[in-house]
Order: sequence, then structure tokens, then C-alpha cells
Amino acid sequence: MSETVLRICIVIGCVGTVWLILKAVKWIWKILFIAGLVTAVWFFYPAIEAFFKTLLS
Repeated sequence: MSETVLRICIVIGCVGTVWLILKAVKWIWKILFIAGLVTAVWFFYPAIEAFFKTLLS
């Protein structure tokens, strides 16, 4: 009886851990994507600004 309960608890623990990791990974990907986007915009902003200035002038 107690062995079965222990196995069920271990399975629930494993499933819960995997689920939490997957949720965390989703958030990590979102954060990385946003950080990458911000970095790209910050990096290319002077070039974009110069491009628009040459277009408008």
C-alpha cells in the first residue's frame, strides 16, 4: 500500500517538475526573444535613423 502511494507521489513529482521546467522554458524563450529584439533595435537604430534622414532630406 505505502509503496504504491510512494510511486504515485514520485510520478506526480516528476510530472510537476517537467511541467514547471516547460513553463519556465516558455518564459525564458519569451524573455530571450524580447531581449534580442530590444538589442537588435538598439543596435540598428542609428543606421535606421540615418536611412530615414537620407530618405526625408
